[in-house]
Amino acid sequence: MKYYAVLMLLVSSVVWNVHGADERPYLYLTGQVLNSSPAVGDTIKVKISSKSRKPFFFHATRLFVYRKDSGKVFENARLKFTPHKSDSGYDAAELAPWAWFPRVEEHSVERQFSTVNWLPGTYTIVIHALYYPEQGNKNYKFSGSTFNLTLKQAAWDSSKK
Repeated sequence: MKYYAVLMLLVSSVVWNVHGADERPYLYLTGQVLNSSPAVGDTIKVKISSKSRKPFFFHATRLFVYRKDSGKVFENARLKFTPHKSDSGYDAAELAPWAWFPRVEEHSVERQFSTVNWLPGTYTIVIHALYYPEQGNKNYKFSGSTFNLTLKQAAWDSSKK
């Protein structure tokens, strides 16, 4: 009986892992900040890269920032926050709207957004991505990935008195 229970646990674990891996429409989805030393007020440039898993193709992406109980962090940033749909403790603001491109298996795209009036600190940036089948618009998959952005205090410019 013990042997049977251990065997079933092992088989279900392997099946779950294989099935879970197949659910993602991509092999990787990453975001890389291209600014060498980002500071408050900078326009942040981000390289988003993805390689899709067949039968899906990378087709669109956008960027968001999420916040939780952040108080005055974004008070003057001119971002329009909306409540998170599944977690009432969070809200989100779009940083870069959907960018569409031809359906491709592997692709990198540069996006950018402003940090004017943000405060120094580390922020979680969320990549939203859409993956479509080769033909048609049904059965697409939505996925996401996160990366951190650390902003330092902007250097004081004496010419801007």
